[in-house]
Amino acid sequence: MKINLKNNKRMVIVCCLLLISMATLFVWPKSNKEYIVAAQELMDLTANIRTYFQHRPDFWGLNTQMVLDKKLHTHTMLRNGILLSSLGNQVLIGKGVDAEIIMPTAKSFDVVYKNLTKKQCMGLLLAEYDQKFWLSISGLSIVFKQKEVLFSWADKEHKLPITRAAAKKFCHNGATVVWHNE
Repeated sequence: MKINLKNNKRMVIVCCLLLISMATLFVWPKSNKEYIVAAQELMDLTANIRTYFQHRPDFWGLNTQMVLDKKLHTHTMLRNGILLSSLGNQVLIGKGVDAEIIMPTAKSFDVVYKNLTKKQCMGLLLAEYDQKFWLSISGLSIVFKQKEVLFSWADKEHKLPITRAAAKKFCHNGATVVWHNE
């Protein structure tokens, strides 16, 4: 019996490709689903905040504690009295990276996702958001080691919506993402 090495190599390559394809099918949808859930959570949270403030002249008094007290968050975000995303990271509401309380006449607020891994940062930024959400976003910032990169609709270098290449370049383990809402 003669063994054909050429056919055996082909068979090994085909089996490896098949295994990789199957692994991708099992892993990819799960990881993609967690960012779909996180994106929906963010859209719901910002919509709830806007609805609460729709008949007020500004966002005066808005902060994380108010969101907790008025139950403006989705029911899954509250864990042990702390606002957490479905990704497991702390979420803060207010102004700026430290989510300070919103002062009178402020027409905008920020949603801050703290201490993201690079993968979480990229997944959150590259998730699909509906048009209504994007129309309410004036910009987003990626903050890492005291350096902040602002992405906005008008910026030529750092334009919204963020690209995969930009997310990969600016997302790092320990990064904070700040969504600037109007």
